[in-house]
Amino acid sequence: MAIWGMIESRDVMLFISYSGGAKELDLIIPRLEDKSVALLAMTGKPHSPLGRAAKPFWIFPSSVKPARCIWRRHPVPSIR
Repeated sequence: MAIWGMIESRDVMLFISYSGGAKELDLIIPRLEDKSVALLAMTGKPHSPLGRAAKPFWIFPSSVKPARCIWRRHPVPSIR
C-alpha cells in the first residue's frame, strides 16, 4: 500500500468510530503504532480496540446512539 510510505512519526491520525471495533482497525492500528504515529480517537466505547490504542486523554465518548429503521433491518444515518 502506497499510503504507508507517506505516513511518518510526526503525523497524527484521527479515527471516528462509534463501536471502535471495526475489522479494518485491526490492520491499521498496529502499522501506525510501528511508525509511532499519534492516534486520536472519537469513540462511543473507550474500552474497544480503538479506544485502547488511543491515548486515554484523546478519547471523546459519543452519546449518539445508532439509529435504526422502523423494521430494524438497516442502520439509518441521522442528525439529532
